Amino acid sequence: MYISLALPVILCVSVAAQSIVDAVSGQAQLSMLALLLNAQPALVSALSNAQNITLLAPHNDAFNQFLSTPGGMQASGQLDVVAALLTYHVINGAFHSSTFTSTPVFASTLLTNTTYTSHKAW
Repeated sequence: MYISLALPVILCVSVAAQSIVDAVSGQAQLSMLALLLNAQPALVSALSNAQNITLLAPHNDAFNQFLSTPGGMQASGQLDVVAALLTYHVINGAFHSSTFTSTPVFASTLLTNTTYTSHKAW
């Protein structure tokens, strides 16, 4: 995704009594994210049961820009690619906005499928 287009909203899934879909559904700029999450019930279930994770929530402009690329056009409608894209935006650990500074931090994501990433367990 294009980091410069990322909505400056970071959702910590540890928010009590609110599902991840509920958390993004109330935000007009996150309507595409909510739509994609609703199409992935297994992923939403896994995220609902996960602890100590952070969702980097791309806004609609980021998704639209991605979908206008050749890779985005090819990925459109492929549920496995959509699941990979969404899990790539889930970081292991609780990261608050103050965590993000000009100093790089390399956090692992929930995307471990080697079809979409070079991450391998050694």
